[in-house]
Amino acid sequence: MYDFALITKQQLEDVGMNIDLQVVDWATLVKRRNNPKEYEAFTTGAGLGVIFDPAQYSILTCSWPGWTCDEEILRIQAELARETDPKKRYALWEQQHRVVYQYVPILRYGDLFGLRAIRSTVKGYNEKMERMRVTDVWLDR
Repeated sequence: MYDFALITKQQLEDVGMNIDLQVVDWATLVKRRNNPKEYEAFTTGAGLGVIFDPAQYSILTCSWPGWTCDEEILRIQAELARETDPKKRYALWEQQHRVVYQYVPILRYGDLFGLRAIRSTVKGYNEKMERMRVTDVWLDR
């Protein structure tokens, strides 16, 4: 989670914002993320995991503290949950994407996959790390 926070901090500073990055224990985090007055930006390394239905994006609801609570997004989520016609659902999904990208309640950092394949010439790579890190990794030929 700290890696994502560092990336965000640097990018926001690059556009002129002054960022006070605070690393806190879990109990403090939960308390603060329940109160939007305690922060301006909230980062987490938690991903969505496998979600096949856009009506189940919990990050677009009020139920996960720290996330958005936009009426239009919630309306579209509710319609998606009720609609069974694939064409109508797709139209709602497109509408949801437009609203999300206008409102920008979330930022996507990229995709993370678990498959790791390493040649014997790669040295210094720690395969036990949760996320791929290539600091202090080199090719030995």
